[in-house]
Amino acid sequence: MYLSDTAHPAVRTVVASDRPRIAGNVIHCNPAPSLYLLNAAALYKPHAVDQLGADLRSYDVDVAVSTETHFKSKHTDSVVLVPGYTVLRRDRDRRRGGGVALYVRSSLPLSAWTFSGDDRTFDLLWSYVNGAFIGSLYYPPRPAYTVESLLNYIEQCVVELNRDYPSSNTVLAGDFNLLPESAVVERTGFDQLVQQPTRGANTLDLVFVSGPMYDDTRVVDSVVKSNQKADQRVATCNKRKEIKTYCKKSPNQHASLLEHIPLLYSSIITFILNYNHLLFLP
Repeated sequence: MYLSDTAHPAVRTVVASDRPRIAGNVIHCNPAPSLYLLNAAALYKPHAVDQLGADLRSYDVDVAVSTETHFKSKHTDSVVLVPGYTVLRRDRDRRRGGGVALYVRSSLPLSAWTFSGDDRTFDLLWSYVNGAFIGSLYYPPRPAYTVESLLNYIEQCVVELNRDYPSSNTVLAGDFNLLPESAVVERTGFDQLVQQPTRGANTLDLVFVSGPMYDDTRVVDSVVKSNQKADQRVATCNKRKEIKTYCKKSPNQHASLLEHIPLLYSSIITFILNYNHLLFLP
């Protein structure tokens, strides 16, 4: 683990990864990109981007979600770039702080995805990486909007993704601060993976997934120095995903199932009655 000096609290991060393999007749392909999640409390600080790059190489990271970047238009991509990675950003407009960025290994296919009802009030950046949609979110302690409006916005994004890309996996990762985890789960149907504190005794940096993508989630120390008073860690996730082929669903299959349900129910009732009859024979 990396530890920073005493003048700067240790930053913690979340990390995850996946590798393709073949076992028997099952092919493991399109692995979920390894994921790294960090709130660095301003990535424009001296040496912060270099320290982030050291973390990404050390943990062999495919995708890094960085929240509260504090980037502005004056911080060009060339200044905040990590060698070997492509950066996508969503900076705050006309407001201090906030902002999110996504660093993606240059060898991976990457494209930005924009919600049809995009609202820059929210620090939420969407991208499509190697077969998975990844949302990077920062929810500030004192937001300029209501919790309900953000939850509605997240839900609408997920609904549109499910409608247009029903077979794709979705990840929503970031610094959620006081946003209730249960409310996000209720609105999205996703599972939350991080179970260890990421900021002091609090678990504020969370990773929500639409399906089984990661089987190993760790909270580790980062070399990125933070200005936050509480110790902060980063989270990493690790997974091998199994791809299986099933028969395609069709209206005829549903109709056939509904047709046989009454027969199945009748058979179960007949069995129960006969079984009870046998139990009470003299």
